[in-house]
Amino acid sequence: MKNVLLVSLLLCIILLSSGCAESNIIDISTNDFSKMRILSEKRIQTKEMLNIRNLTVQDSFLFVNNSREDSLFMIYNLNTQEILKAWGTRGKGPDEYGLFTHLIKVSSNNIQIADFSRYKIEEYVIPSFQLKSRTDILKNHQFNTERVFPRRIVTSDGQQFYYDMLLGNKLSLNRWDLGDDPVMINDFNHAINSLESSKSSIGSLAINSNANKIVYAYRFLRQFDIISSDGKLKKTIRVSPSLSSSLFTKHIDKKDLNMCYIDAKIYKESFFLLYIGHSPKEIESNNFMTHCYIEEYDWDGNPLNLYRVNRFISHFDIYENNNSKLFIGVDITNEHPLIILNPTAID
Repeated sequence: MKNVLLVSLLLCIILLSSGCAESNIIDISTNDFSKMRILSEKRIQTKEMLNIRNLTVQDSFLFVNNSREDSLFMIYNLNTQEILKAWGTRGKGPDEYGLFTHLIKVSSNNIQIADFSRYKIEEYVIPSFQLKSRTDILKNHQFNTERVFPRRIVTSDGQQFYYDMLLGNKLSLNRWDLGDDPVMINDFNHAINSLESSKSSIGSLAINSNANKIVYAYRFLRQFDIISSDGKLKKTIRVSPSLSSSLFTKHIDKKDLNMCYIDAKIYKESFFLLYIGHSPKEIESNNFMTHCYIEEYDWDGNPLNLYRVNRFISHFDIYENNNSKLFIGVDITNEHPLIILNPTAID
């Protein structure tokens, strides 16, 4: 009798646990967005050759991180479209940078550059763009375990940072404070059943320090997680129509696999995800003239607005000009890759 009761109790616990896990999954549709807006395009003419790895906007200033040997970083005035500053070369010298650099938006007064090849963070003052400080990221200049290079790094206050890492076929979300070693706060066990291949767990990361929430959007799944700043999963949002992916194997061919979310940004009380919906092979065959979408959500995961971009863009950010919300995107096919996107029409 005791054995029967014990088995029954265990079954109840399992069912309750699975029910709680499933209750964190919310299914929505693109029909749930309140509006669909079309984005018009205005290209920024640039005198410098750009090979943009990432960008961020702070007020009217655009900060660009290039993938090149010199002028790694550039600052544009979006109102005048002129370059205000360009600096940075690759190398091993004290004032040079390694391969793994990240632009980090901190506040309206500061912006940071993290160099994980050198384990340092530089802070620049806005609008003078003078170097304010250079700080070692970690004590003893090394991690306690393996040397790692985060793919994406975001900050909550300029002193505490978050990054995602794919190491040893395992995805993790990590937090570290300046001067301390990183701490893994989420191992993404909740997503293991969906992620049959470790490569399919690649995603984009953004943080809302005011709400103490993090969003992680998957590159090869049309879904995203909302996670608290201490690493607890709050909910997973799945968006339909989703893309079937029979290619989720250990030998995944990313050229044939449909891409979903490839960038994530925050702006005021909402966050934005860049959704592609096509494979790299399909995009290239259409000469990159494949439309994509920017999806806007509140921090509870509720869909707000849907913005259509009539071409492929690889990165984006949001800023305000004359009380209007604008986007800036990167068109990798053009020698002038920067495009201002204006939501002028409603479909």
